[in-house]
Amino acid sequence: MIQDIKRRINKIIFRFFPIYPYTVLFRSFQGMYNDNPRYISESLHEKDDTIRIIWVLNSDEHVVPEYVKVVHFDSPDYIKYLSRSQVVVDNYFGINGKIASAIDLSWMMRRKNRLNISTWHGTPIKKIFRDEPGKTKKDSIGRVSDFILAGCKYTAQILNQAFCDDYPVLLIGTPRNDVLINQSLNIDKIKQKLRLPIDKKIVLFAPTFRNSVEESGINQMKSINFDILFETLHIQFGDEWCFVFRVHNEVLDAIDVKKWTDKFGDRFVNGNIGEDMAEYLACIDILITDYSGSMYDFALTGKPCFLFAPDRNHYENVERGFYYDYDELPFPKAYSSNELIDCLEHFNYDEYKQRINAFLKQIGNVESGKASDKVSDMIIDFMYHGRKDWKKYL
Repeated sequence: MIQDIKRRINKIIFRFFPIYPYTVLFRSFQGMYNDNPRYISESLHEKDDTIRIIWVLNSDEHVVPEYVKVVHFDSPDYIKYLSRSQVVVDNYFGINGKIASAIDLSWMMRRKNRLNISTWHGTPIKKIFRDEPGKTKKDSIGRVSDFILAGCKYTAQILNQAFCDDYPVLLIGTPRNDVLINQSLNIDKIKQKLRLPIDKKIVLFAPTFRNSVEESGINQMKSINFDILFETLHIQFGDEWCFVFRVHNEVLDAIDVKKWTDKFGDRFVNGNIGEDMAEYLACIDILITDYSGSMYDFALTGKPCFLFAPDRNHYENVERGFYYDYDELPFPKAYSSNELIDCLEHFNYDEYKQRINAFLKQIGNVESGKASDKVSDMIIDFMYHGRKDWKKYL
């Protein structure tokens, strides 16, 4: 109770202190060093290393560059920099949570002479925010950020719809996807960091988190005959393969990883080591998912993506629902483990590539591999000149 009172007092006090010039606060997924904010942060430092970069993290375990100043959630430093930084970059701000927390957020962030950027965190396949069952316009007080980023016209339309046009949406691209388009990462180095085998091709299984932990990847993996899967991958795509699973933390806690690794050795790997999905997508050769927006990101690489969705009807009609007609998605679809093997056996790369190109054109893709640079240029232009004219960056 006393801590809550102190936090509220700090929020009020810091609101009246002057803005810190040339200071940018970054926050991603409630305290991780990843996603769109990470790539904007790194681009910004490369362009101007005199700018002070603050990151909000949930622990000291995150590996960050030396130039980053770390603050922790709900600490006085966090509230101070949230209230006083000249620029704030976040992939959630102002579009999630209850009215009370949104009011607190708005009170701290909506100030003169400061720029608030919401990057969002993916392409919506499943319904989000106000479009979810049971959500209404009362679930947010509305606009906090100056704008939100999008990588295609389809995403921009959904964001406007889900947030009731509270946010200007800029078709600039998705900063985290720059490394996929430019192929700018040292793959062997990233694999070593993520403890992925260098001598094998990699298939990543990344299911969406559901209301049921068991149905969020555990039951799907139990249904797969991995001997047949590895044999099929070898025959169809060559080389030896490794199965990497990346799941929600609650799901990971329920998985007996040792049982799987005892049976399959280094062919079965925990993909929750690294916190940045973009690094995994850059390293892998095949993606298997169900309803995750990672399918859109991975489509930019041109590599094979397969949809494995045994509970599609329940998820679509009861749990969440989709924006895009699932049948029209360009990826091979399987609703059982046998169908997944069949999709792998009959994969035709030329046909797949044609479908992917048509899909990207249909959704109005604007990804160019330059989104991080564009946003960092916008931030620098604002900090030094006070300009908020974004049209020249589109």
